[in-house]
Amino acid sequence: MEGFSQQISRLGYVKIEYLIRDDLLPTREEAETVLINFEREIGMSLPQECRDFLLEYGGGYLGGGDHDVIFKCIHTPSSDLADHGRCEIFFYIPKHDGGGHAYNLFWNYRCFLDRMPRNLIPIAADGGGNIICISALGKDCGKVYYWDHELEEEPMEEEECTYSNISLIGDNFLHFLDSLELDRIPD
Repeated sequence: MEGFSQQISRLGYVKIEYLIRDDLLPTREEAETVLINFEREIGMSLPQECRDFLLEYGGGYLGGGDHDVIFKCIHTPSSDLADHGRCEIFFYIPKHDGGGHAYNLFWNYRCFLDRMPRNLIPIAADGGGNIICISALGKDCGKVYYWDHELEEEPMEEEECTYSNISLIGDNFLHFLDSLELDRIPD
């Protein structure tokens, strides 16, 4: 966890526990149990590095209020997609699997289930409707992506969502964290 601690400190991380009612946030043990049940339900598990991070630090804002936290895309499938993005908040693991809060990990998974490839789990947001997600299955398991809602295509009935509006931003979760940079918000 030492690496995580250094990263979140460098990025001006503020835990969401200061912003969310206490009855919504679990203890570490409760979060582990709720997460295991959720992973069983969806038939896939978060990659270990991401899982460890969310259990320890999940639910937090980046930038400390006076900075944006930005990243560069490694690969974009189209020239229409931006070559960079922002990461504003990591989603939290709720005390109970239920209810809808914009930064609830499970709520976001269900909200985007039919809007992005099924192997992707939303883990963070940019504050403008775009999602940072991680692949939990398949040949790209562990890779981190930026899902651009403005270029989302409506899949035909019975058709799977594609990666046409999704850019690669990390070969794994630690690579993604390492790639995040502070960018001062202009006065």
